[in-house]
Amino acid sequence: KLFFFSLISCSFSKAQVQKTKIHIEKLDALPSQKGQLMAGSAIFDITPPPGLASGARSSTGKTNMKGFRTRLKGRVFCIRDKEGTNLALVQLDLAFGSLVMHHQIAEEIASKTDIPISNIVLTCTHTHSGPTGFCSNDFYNRNAGALPGFEPQLYSFLTNQIIDGILEAHSNMKPAKIATGQIEIKGITRNRAIMSYIRNKGNEQLDPSDPKLIFEAINPNLYMIRVDVLDKKNKYKPLGAFSTFSIHGTGVGDRVDVFNADVFGFAERDLEWMIEEKYQPKWEVIHALCNGTEGDIAPNLPFYKDTTKETRRVPVDWIAARGIGKRIAQKAWQLFEGLSDQLKEDVNINIAAREINISENNEIDGIQICKQATIGAATVGGAYENRSVLTYILDDGTFMTQRARAELRCQGKKKLFAAPLMQLFNPPSSYPKNVMFQLIQIDDFLLVPLPWEVTITAGERINNKIIEAYTKNKQNPPKYISIASLSNDYMSYATTPEEYSYQAYEGGQTIYGPNTVPYIAAQLFHLTDDLLKEKHISEFPKEWNYDLITQHYYPSKVSNLSERMIVQQPIFKEGNDQISPQKEAYWFIEWQDLLPIDFKMHQSVIQLEKSENGQDWLPVKTNIQPIDDEGYDIEVRIKKKKKGHAVYMAKWYNPELEEAYEYRFRILKRNEKQPDIFSKEFR
Repeated sequence: KLFFFSLISCSFSKAQVQKTKIHIEKLDALPSQKGQLMAGSAIFDITPPPGLASGARSSTGKTNMKGFRTRLKGRVFCIRDKEGTNLALVQLDLAFGSLVMHHQIAEEIASKTDIPISNIVLTCTHTHSGPTGFCSNDFYNRNAGALPGFEPQLYSFLTNQIIDGILEAHSNMKPAKIATGQIEIKGITRNRAIMSYIRNKGNEQLDPSDPKLIFEAINPNLYMIRVDVLDKKNKYKPLGAFSTFSIHGTGVGDRVDVFNADVFGFAERDLEWMIEEKYQPKWEVIHALCNGTEGDIAPNLPFYKDTTKETRRVPVDWIAARGIGKRIAQKAWQLFEGLSDQLKEDVNINIAAREINISENNEIDGIQICKQATIGAATVGGAYENRSVLTYILDDGTFMTQRARAELRCQGKKKLFAAPLMQLFNPPSSYPKNVMFQLIQIDDFLLVPLPWEVTITAGERINNKIIEAYTKNKQNPPKYISIASLSNDYMSYATTPEEYSYQAYEGGQTIYGPNTVPYIAAQLFHLTDDLLKEKHISEFPKEWNYDLITQHYYPSKVSNLSERMIVQQPIFKEGNDQISPQKEAYWFIEWQDLLPIDFKMHQSVIQLEKSENGQDWLPVKTNIQPIDDEGYDIEVRIKKKKKGHAVYMAKWYNPELEEAYEYRFRILKRNEKQPDIFSKEFR
């Protein structure tokens, strides 16, 4: 993948290179307020316009995403304890975080609230069907997505949406209660790197041919923080939940051409609807679900027979992804309800954050990582469940293992692919170097946000090192410790030294060498030790300057449209349950509307209505799911652009129609000048 993107980079001569310069200052937050436990929340939309590339899939992604199937959302809890420690716990339906984005958000938030930079965390779902081009470094801006470069308009859109969300959550804080817990979910994930896993100390006797092993070598734990707040009738009702679960965001396959939150989209929305259905709060409930130690954990999708000859690339299978997401939601609901009698007001928050340039400070406790990051040849073939064709050209896949044995000084047994070309267009200076190590303890729950994709064994070792710090200080460790991978930035993978030595995909992506995990664990040991002594750690530079190679993909053409109108009335398409993957039945409609820059895809577009008499129209709801584009059965996509306007298509998947009603699509206005438009009725 990286080889192909290096070739793309060749097309950008030095004279053509554009750069975006960003200057950020670390500001002191406003004075905090003491008193009682308070909490507020917000949910906001981060769905970008069509025309951008998908992220986290490199060359196997799409360069021109058409719209969305499940919207990309951001969710945030602002929580302040009785001592005045205020936290912004942000969850994003994105592939990963961004340190430049985090710090710019922190600068704005500190100027308006009592939330300092150390107390903001950006966690992510790691959906592979979101955008990219907002990273803090040129390497992942160039290589993570289907098109290279930093996209300044996308970056501004995402950053502003997150800032507005945090400010909204901060402004609506109410007296709160919190409970924490954990539940196991098995059968929906599997280990995709089992040959690396069995190399870990203690696993040498495991049989990789045992069909049960891939389903046992997982992290089954879903961790949750439940938050309730006081309503106007002086009763506590759920505000929502923050959860972590370990599963790669690759459930729908890499051939999908619409933005979506993958398996997380189903799990997020289902729990939100369940809570709202039972408790009927006056506010919008949120389920902020982020990823855990997912580095070697894949969704347990069917083993598709038609994809084993040339590649193992997963086809688009919404039904399978939906089933996995709904299973997560069902277990999350079970845990959420079980926490009802554990809610309490006496909750303390302790936070530590320390930013380190790990290239310059590459040694701790005698453990050294490489000063220069390097990507490995094993990444060319892709992860196990999404092999590229190139894998099979290069010796039927053995290129990943038997040949990846060259000793490269501190990088150990890592082989480079097209090394001179790679280093020319991906020099050491382009890789990420600054890491924000962070610990967030909320009562007996410790969240450990890390920018790496951490494997399950790596996560266990990191957690054990954190527990060691508590033992050293003669304190009981938190009951629950959860790593949140891909948080605040992106540093690719973190594999154990044993896993690294095998140099499968995950080891090849461990860019700072075989000692990466011992180094992370040692840093967190000392950060934990300091936190236990001082209760709050915030160590950051006074300012940052970013200079990022830029490309512009954001739509810019403005509309010239006199009238929005239906161009294709509703038509029904049959599904097919006889093939794999299954195809869903749907109704679809097409209409003429504004060009993408004016269309505002991040605002509600369409909903279904029904009527018994043709006059009184009501919103459609299937069980607990509202049938509109805020759910997961309505897809909105651009079909074609014309001079001054565009034609869009909406699909209603898995429709359930009642005989007594007739139905219609309602397409919402995009501005005050254009009214809503309606389709013809259908049954």
